[in-house]
Amino acid sequence: MPADTILVIGSDLQSRDLLARGVKEVGYSTVVVGSLPDALALVPSLRPQAIMLDIDDAEPGVLDLLHQLRLESPETPLVVLSGTNDAGLAVKAVRAGACDFLVKPVQPEVLRDAIHRGLALNGHEATLDLSPAAVAEVDRSPYNLDLLFRGSERMRAVEDIVRRAADTNVTVLLTGESGVGKEMVARAIHQISGRLDKPFVKVNCASLPAELLESEL
Repeated sequence: MPADTILVIGSDLQSRDLLARGVKEVGYSTVVVGSLPDALALVPSLRPQAIMLDIDDAEPGVLDLLHQLRLESPETPLVVLSGTNDAGLAVKAVRAGACDFLVKPVQPEVLRDAIHRGLALNGHEATLDLSPAAVAEVDRSPYNLDLLFRGSERMRAVEDIVRRAADTNVTVLLTGESGVGKEMVARAIHQISGRLDKPFVKVNCASLPAELLESEL
């Protein structure tokens, strides 16, 4: 099976065929199934690059099955589509494992962007050819933080907060006006934390549906 295969799931024949055509228009091959149980049986052998699920007219318990699908293939981006602009449903879908929630009708380029976002969120972006040890040797150096925070008592206070945040395993929310250095501080936290061997994923929040941001926050 081609590496760029997208699994399309939908109980309504017309809707899933329309979705499959849209996916093909942006350069992907498709495999189409009519139910989530069929998808669950197929995913281990198919190993699709992404999954598109139309939940309109889906079987009862669709969110439970969605969660099972996510457990079966945790690294595969899963995009949910619905004809209903229901924020509550969107949040439930995201909590069940979806990386995106789209309201139909959806243009092919929107499908493409959703797939790309999902791949980025799941760490499938191209990375530098550096070993974690080499990255750690460079990025964990206290010299980097000295360059960032030296020369200002206020920045030294920020450095103290950064170090305390890096020692925890909790979600950190950085707020402030554009240009004040939120990403710079986020990178500093990442570089001195125990998660340096994991990717630092930068996401353009303006490109994400409001429901996804709401559920995350």
